[in-house]
Amino acid sequence: MDLARVFPAGFPPRIRGVAPYHRCLLCARANNTLVCTRCRLRSRMGTSLRSTSPPQTGLAGLYFLAPYHTNQAEGSNPLRDTLLRFKYGGDRWSGRRLGKLFADAARPLHGSVDAVTSVPLHPRRLRRRGFNQACWLARPLASSLGVPWRPRLLRKLTDPPPQARCRSRLQRARSDAAFSASAILSVPSRVLLVDDVCTTGITLAACAAALRSRADCKVFAAVLLLVQSPGTAMRAL
Repeated sequence: MDLARVFPAGFPPRIRGVAPYHRCLLCARANNTLVCTRCRLRSRMGTSLRSTSPPQTGLAGLYFLAPYHTNQAEGSNPLRDTLLRFKYGGDRWSGRRLGKLFADAARPLHGSVDAVTSVPLHPRRLRRRGFNQACWLARPLASSLGVPWRPRLLRKLTDPPPQARCRSRLQRARSDAAFSASAILSVPSRVLLVDDVCTTGITLAACAAALRSRADCKVFAAVLLLVQSPGTAMRAL
């Protein structure tokens, strides 16, 4: 019996009785690399992070693992589907797989940053969800780069709606004031800011502004998915 057909793709390899590196991290099919060719092609994912030129975000650079087009049909992007199972379905095993995949793709960032931090959640949203998905990506990434993970460099002051639904100037202005940098911890000169998705770039820009208000630093950002739609101007290099 093929257990991968009976159980969902997110169940741990120890249940399947197969070592993790013999299975694709996204679809759990037999494979000798982290991600199978089929999932890489469907997710438009490379073997390492790619760079982009974000307009008016104040970032020194933005890196992403794969683009995501809003007109893609459900089930057509394995990377996005795995992220949704983790973020909204609470599938912690999917979170571990994404962290491993993200850290493995971080080769372009070696030697470029002094510390890694993550976009924080408001305490109320953190209690509802039970975890911060950005932290699950940032910690293995910091370990892979050999730099400290600094999860308390930023804090969220307000709990506005997600940036994908922020259409008015008022909502965007509130987002700009939604973050503050720690008044106690020192901010390194080169910081890597991690989040799961970049939709409009507003959240990343607000976090970068908060960090730069505390110190003269360069802020880079890395995300799993870069949303590309007719309303976004970000272009992969």
